[in-house]
Amino acid sequence: MNSIFGLLAPVLGPILRFICNFVGNYGIAIILFSVLIKVLILPLTIKQQRSMVETKRIQPYLNELQRKYKNDKDKYAIEMQKLYKQHNINPMGGCLPLLVQMPIIFGLYYVIIRPVTYIMGVTDTGILQQIVDRLQLGIEPNMIQTSEIQIAEAIGKHYDQVADLVPNVSQIDFSFLGLNLAEKAQFSQPSLLWIIPILAGLTTWLQTKFMTASMGNNQPSGNEQADQAQSMTKSMNMIMPFFTAYFGFILPAGLGLYWIVNNVIAILQQFLLSKFYFKELPPIEIEKNTKKKKKGS
Repeated sequence: MNSIFGLLAPVLGPILRFICNFVGNYGIAIILFSVLIKVLILPLTIKQQRSMVETKRIQPYLNELQRKYKNDKDKYAIEMQKLYKQHNINPMGGCLPLLVQMPIIFGLYYVIIRPVTYIMGVTDTGILQQIVDRLQLGIEPNMIQTSEIQIAEAIGKHYDQVADLVPNVSQIDFSFLGLNLAEKAQFSQPSLLWIIPILAGLTTWLQTKFMTASMGNNQPSGNEQADQAQSMTKSMNMIMPFFTAYFGFILPAGLGLYWIVNNVIAILQQFLLSKFYFKELPPIEIEKNTKKKKKGS
Protein backbone atom coordinates (compact mmCIF):
# COMPACT_ATOMS: atom_id res chain seq x y z
CA MET A 1 0.00 0.00 0.00
CA ASN A 2 1.32 3.43 -0.94
CA SER A 3 2.25 6.02 1.63
CA ILE A 4 0.29 9.27 1.78
CA PHE A 5 2.80 10.82 -0.65
CA GLY A 6 1.75 8.42 -3.38
CA LEU A 7 -1.98 9.15 -3.25
CA LEU A 8 -1.89 10.94 -6.61
CA ALA A 9 -0.03 8.13 -8.37
CA PRO A 10 -3.22 6.30 -9.51
CA VAL A 11 -4.40 9.58 -11.05
CA LEU A 12 -1.14 10.71 -12.63
CA GLY A 13 -0.23 7.25 -13.96
CA PRO A 14 -3.07 6.93 -16.50
CA ILE A 15 -2.45 10.52 -17.66
CA LEU A 16 1.21 9.81 -18.33
CA ARG A 17 0.26 6.49 -19.94
CA PHE A 18 -2.18 8.23 -22.31
CA ILE A 19 0.41 10.82 -23.32
CA CYS A 20 3.10 8.16 -23.69
CA ASN A 21 0.88 6.04 -25.94
CA PHE A 22 -0.08 9.11 -27.96
CA VAL A 23 3.44 10.39 -28.65
CA GLY A 24 5.25 7.04 -28.46
CA ASN A 25 8.18 8.41 -26.47
CA TYR A 26 8.66 8.35 -22.70
CA GLY A 27 10.81 11.50 -22.55
CA ILE A 28 8.46 13.58 -24.69
CA ALA A 29 5.56 12.27 -22.62
CA ILE A 30 7.18 13.60 -19.43
CA ILE A 31 7.79 16.97 -21.10
CA LEU A 32 4.16 17.24 -22.21
CA PHE A 33 3.03 16.07 -18.78
CA SER A 34 5.10 18.88 -17.22
CA VAL A 35 3.49 21.43 -19.55
CA LEU A 36 0.02 20.11 -18.67
CA ILE A 37 0.67 20.46 -14.93
CA LYS A 38 1.94 24.03 -15.35
CA VAL A 39 -1.16 24.92 -17.36
CA LEU A 40 -3.45 23.46 -14.70
CA ILE A 41 -1.83 25.45 -11.89
CA LEU A 42 -1.50 28.61 -14.00
CA PRO A 43 -4.32 30.40 -12.10
CA LEU A 44 -2.39 29.90 -8.85
CA THR A 45 0.81 31.11 -10.52
CA ILE A 46 -0.94 34.25 -11.75
CA LYS A 47 -2.34 34.89 -8.29
CA GLN A 48 1.12 34.40 -6.80
CA GLN A 49 2.72 36.81 -9.26
CA ARG A 50 0.07 39.46 -8.71
CA SER A 51 0.46 39.16 -4.95
CA MET A 52 4.24 39.54 -5.25
CA VAL A 53 3.90 42.58 -7.50
CA GLU A 54 1.34 44.16 -5.18
CA THR A 55 3.69 43.61 -2.25
CA LYS A 56 6.46 45.45 -4.06
CA ARG A 57 4.13 48.27 -5.06
CA ILE A 58 3.08 48.97 -1.48
CA GLN A 59 6.67 48.77 -0.19
CA PRO A 60 7.03 52.59 0.04
CA TYR A 61 3.89 52.75 2.14
CA LEU A 62 5.12 49.88 4.29
CA ASN A 63 8.35 51.78 4.88
CA GLU A 64 6.34 54.83 5.88
CA LEU A 65 4.27 52.80 8.33
CA GLN A 66 7.45 51.29 9.73
CA ARG A 67 8.91 54.74 10.29
CA LYS A 68 5.70 56.02 11.85
CA TYR A 69 5.21 53.09 14.22
CA LYS A 70 8.83 52.09 14.82
CA ASN A 71 8.25 52.20 18.59
CA ASP A 72 4.88 50.45 18.50
CA LYS A 73 5.17 47.05 16.87
CA ASP A 74 1.64 46.00 17.79
CA LYS A 75 0.13 49.06 16.11
CA TYR A 76 2.36 48.56 13.10
CA ALA A 77 1.25 44.92 12.80
CA ILE A 78 -2.39 46.00 12.88
CA GLU A 79 -1.85 48.62 10.17
CA MET A 80 0.10 46.09 8.11
CA GLN A 81 -2.74 43.61 8.23
CA LYS A 82 -5.18 46.33 7.19
CA LEU A 83 -2.99 47.24 4.25
CA TYR A 84 -2.60 43.59 3.17
CA LYS A 85 -6.34 43.08 3.44
CA GLN A 86 -7.04 46.27 1.47
CA HIS A 87 -4.86 45.09 -1.41
CA ASN A 88 -5.79 41.41 -1.10
CA ILE A 89 -2.22 40.32 -0.35
CA ASN A 90 -1.31 37.08 1.36
CA PRO A 91 2.28 37.23 2.71
CA MET A 92 2.52 33.46 2.39
CA GLY A 93 0.91 33.41 -1.07
CA GLY A 94 4.26 33.01 -2.81
CA CYS A 95 4.57 29.49 -1.41
CA LEU A 96 1.18 28.29 -2.67
CA PRO A 97 2.22 26.96 -6.12
CA LEU A 98 5.13 25.11 -4.52
CA LEU A 99 2.83 23.54 -1.93
CA VAL A 100 0.48 22.41 -4.71
CA GLN A 101 3.31 20.96 -6.78
CA MET A 102 4.90 18.95 -3.98
CA PRO A 103 2.16 16.24 -3.91
CA ILE A 104 2.40 16.08 -7.72
CA ILE A 105 6.16 15.53 -7.54
CA PHE A 106 5.76 12.78 -4.94
CA GLY A 107 2.96 11.18 -6.96
CA LEU A 108 5.04 11.32 -10.13
CA TYR A 109 7.93 9.73 -8.24
CA TYR A 110 5.75 6.70 -7.49
CA VAL A 111 4.60 6.57 -11.12
CA ILE A 112 8.18 6.64 -12.40
CA ILE A 113 9.57 4.01 -10.03
CA ARG A 114 6.54 1.74 -10.56
CA PRO A 115 5.82 2.03 -14.31
CA VAL A 116 4.37 -1.47 -14.68
CA THR A 117 1.64 -0.72 -12.14
CA TYR A 118 0.82 2.91 -12.90
CA ILE A 119 1.69 3.34 -16.60
CA MET A 120 1.30 -0.15 -18.03
CA GLY A 121 -1.67 -0.90 -15.79
CA VAL A 122 -0.54 -4.32 -14.54
CA THR A 123 -1.66 -4.30 -10.91
CA ASP A 124 -1.92 -8.05 -10.39
CA THR A 125 1.17 -9.16 -8.44
CA GLY A 126 0.54 -12.71 -9.60
CA ILE A 127 0.96 -11.69 -13.23
CA LEU A 128 4.05 -9.71 -12.33
CA GLN A 129 5.52 -12.81 -10.72
CA GLN A 130 4.75 -14.85 -13.84
CA ILE A 131 6.50 -12.25 -16.00
CA VAL A 132 9.55 -12.36 -13.73
CA ASP A 133 9.63 -16.14 -13.86
CA ARG A 134 9.14 -16.37 -17.62
CA LEU A 135 11.85 -13.83 -18.38
CA GLN A 136 14.11 -15.35 -15.74
CA LEU A 137 14.85 -11.98 -14.18
CA GLY A 138 15.87 -13.48 -10.86
CA ILE A 139 13.84 -11.01 -8.77
CA GLU A 140 12.65 -12.19 -5.36
CA PRO A 141 8.85 -12.02 -4.76
CA ASN A 142 9.27 -9.42 -2.01
CA MET A 143 11.32 -7.21 -4.35
CA ILE A 144 8.95 -7.14 -7.32
CA GLN A 145 7.40 -3.75 -6.55
CA THR A 146 10.78 -2.11 -6.08
CA SER A 147 12.06 -3.63 -9.34
CA GLU A 148 9.27 -2.50 -11.67
CA ILE A 149 11.60 -0.37 -13.81
CA GLN A 150 13.71 -3.45 -14.49
CA ILE A 151 10.56 -5.45 -15.27
CA ALA A 152 9.21 -2.73 -17.58
CA GLU A 153 12.49 -2.62 -19.50
CA ALA A 154 12.47 -6.41 -19.84
CA ILE A 155 8.87 -6.38 -21.11
CA GLY A 156 9.84 -3.78 -23.72
CA LYS A 157 12.76 -5.90 -24.96
CA HIS A 158 10.99 -9.28 -24.85
CA TYR A 159 7.34 -8.40 -25.28
CA ASP A 160 6.64 -11.37 -27.52
CA GLN A 161 7.55 -13.73 -24.68
CA VAL A 162 4.96 -12.27 -22.28
CA ALA A 163 2.31 -11.10 -24.74
CA ASP A 164 -0.18 -13.71 -23.53
CA LEU A 165 0.28 -12.58 -19.91
CA VAL A 166 -0.04 -8.85 -20.56
CA PRO A 167 -2.20 -8.42 -23.69
CA ASN A 168 -2.70 -4.88 -25.01
CA VAL A 169 -0.25 -3.45 -22.50
CA SER A 170 1.83 -0.58 -23.85
CA GLN A 171 5.58 -0.95 -24.09
CA ILE A 172 7.78 1.74 -22.58
CA ASP A 173 10.95 2.90 -24.28
CA PHE A 174 12.89 4.77 -21.58
CA SER A 175 15.50 6.13 -24.01
CA PHE A 176 15.50 9.86 -24.70
CA LEU A 177 18.23 11.72 -26.59
CA GLY A 178 20.62 8.87 -25.90
CA LEU A 179 19.81 8.77 -22.18
CA ASN A 180 18.00 6.06 -20.25
CA LEU A 181 15.44 7.93 -18.15
CA ALA A 182 14.82 4.84 -16.04
CA GLU A 183 18.37 4.90 -14.69
CA LYS A 184 19.90 7.01 -11.95
CA ALA A 185 23.00 9.13 -12.35
CA GLN A 186 25.81 7.73 -10.21
CA PHE A 187 28.14 9.99 -8.22
CA SER A 188 30.93 7.45 -8.59
CA GLN A 189 30.42 6.89 -12.31
CA PRO A 190 30.56 10.03 -14.47
CA SER A 191 28.36 9.66 -17.54
CA LEU A 192 26.09 11.60 -19.88
CA LEU A 193 23.29 10.96 -17.40
CA TRP A 194 24.93 13.55 -15.11
CA ILE A 195 23.46 16.20 -17.40
CA ILE A 196 20.02 15.61 -15.88
CA PRO A 197 20.78 16.48 -12.21
CA ILE A 198 23.17 19.26 -13.29
CA LEU A 199 20.54 20.90 -15.47
CA ALA A 200 17.90 20.35 -12.78
CA GLY A 201 20.02 22.20 -10.23
CA LEU A 202 21.07 24.90 -12.70
CA THR A 203 17.54 25.68 -13.88
CA THR A 204 16.35 25.78 -10.26
CA TRP A 205 19.07 28.33 -9.51
CA LEU A 206 18.16 30.37 -12.59
CA GLN A 207 14.51 30.37 -11.61
CA THR A 208 15.22 31.65 -8.09
CA LYS A 209 17.67 34.26 -9.40
CA PHE A 210 15.18 35.46 -11.99
CA MET A 211 12.44 35.72 -9.40
CA THR A 212 14.70 37.70 -7.05
CA ALA A 213 15.79 40.03 -9.86
CA SER A 214 12.24 40.60 -11.11
CA MET A 215 10.94 41.44 -7.64
CA GLY A 216 13.92 43.51 -6.52
CA ASN A 217 15.48 43.54 -3.08
CA ASN A 218 12.70 43.93 -0.53
CA GLN A 219 13.70 45.45 2.78
CA PRO A 220 12.47 43.96 6.07
CA SER A 221 8.95 45.22 6.68
CA GLY A 222 8.91 44.96 10.44
CA ASN A 223 5.93 42.63 10.29
CA GLU A 224 6.88 39.32 11.83
CA GLN A 225 4.73 37.15 9.52
CA ALA A 226 5.87 38.91 6.36
CA ASP A 227 9.52 38.94 7.40
CA GLN A 228 9.42 35.25 8.27
CA ALA A 229 7.93 34.49 4.86
CA GLN A 230 10.64 36.60 3.17
CA SER A 231 13.39 34.95 5.20
CA MET A 232 12.03 31.47 4.45
CA THR A 233 11.86 32.30 0.73
CA LYS A 234 15.49 33.48 0.71
CA SER A 235 16.61 30.33 2.52
CA MET A 236 14.70 28.11 0.10
CA ASN A 237 16.22 29.98 -2.84
CA MET A 238 19.70 29.21 -1.52
CA ILE A 239 19.29 25.52 -0.76
CA MET A 240 16.79 24.36 -3.39
CA PRO A 241 19.28 24.20 -6.32
CA PHE A 242 21.56 21.92 -4.28
CA PHE A 243 18.68 19.73 -3.12
CA THR A 244 17.30 19.48 -6.64
CA ALA A 245 20.69 18.42 -8.03
CA TYR A 246 21.15 15.93 -5.20
CA PHE A 247 17.77 14.32 -5.74
CA GLY A 248 18.51 14.29 -9.46
CA PHE A 249 21.35 11.90 -8.68
CA ILE A 250 19.48 9.56 -6.34
CA LEU A 251 16.17 9.39 -8.27
CA PRO A 252 15.41 8.11 -11.79
CA ALA A 253 16.36 10.57 -14.52
CA GLY A 254 12.74 10.83 -15.65
CA LEU A 255 11.90 12.82 -12.52
CA GLY A 256 14.91 15.07 -13.14
CA LEU A 257 13.63 15.77 -16.65
CA TYR A 258 10.29 16.80 -15.14
CA TRP A 259 12.09 19.27 -12.84
CA ILE A 260 14.08 20.75 -15.72
CA VAL A 261 11.01 21.36 -17.89
CA ASN A 262 9.04 22.63 -14.90
CA ASN A 263 11.80 25.16 -14.10
CA VAL A 264 12.14 26.37 -17.69
CA ILE A 265 8.39 26.96 -17.97
CA ALA A 266 8.37 28.69 -14.58
CA ILE A 267 11.12 31.09 -15.76
CA LEU A 268 9.11 31.95 -18.89
CA GLN A 269 5.96 32.47 -16.83
CA GLN A 270 7.77 34.73 -14.37
CA PHE A 271 9.20 36.81 -17.22
CA LEU A 272 5.88 37.26 -19.01
CA LEU A 273 3.70 37.75 -15.93
CA SER A 274 6.05 40.12 -14.12
CA LYS A 275 6.47 42.19 -17.29
CA PHE A 276 2.69 42.37 -17.70
CA TYR A 277 1.89 43.25 -14.10
CA PHE A 278 4.69 45.78 -13.62
CA LYS A 279 3.49 47.48 -16.79
CA GLU A 280 -0.19 47.46 -15.92
CA LEU A 281 0.01 48.31 -12.22
CA PRO A 282 1.53 51.71 -11.37
CA PRO A 283 3.15 52.42 -8.02
CA ILE A 284 0.85 53.31 -5.13
CA GLU A 285 0.88 56.94 -4.05
CA ILE A 286 1.44 57.12 -0.33
CA GLU A 287 -0.20 60.53 0.01
CA LYS A 288 -3.37 59.29 -1.65
CA ASN A 289 -3.67 56.37 0.75
CA THR A 290 -3.05 58.67 3.69
CA LYS A 291 -5.74 61.10 2.57
CA LYS A 292 -8.25 58.31 2.04
CA LYS A 293 -7.54 57.03 5.50
CA LYS A 294 -8.14 60.47 7.02
CA LYS A 295 -11.42 60.88 5.16
CA GLY A 296 -12.66 57.49 6.30
CA SER A 297 -11.77 58.13 9.94
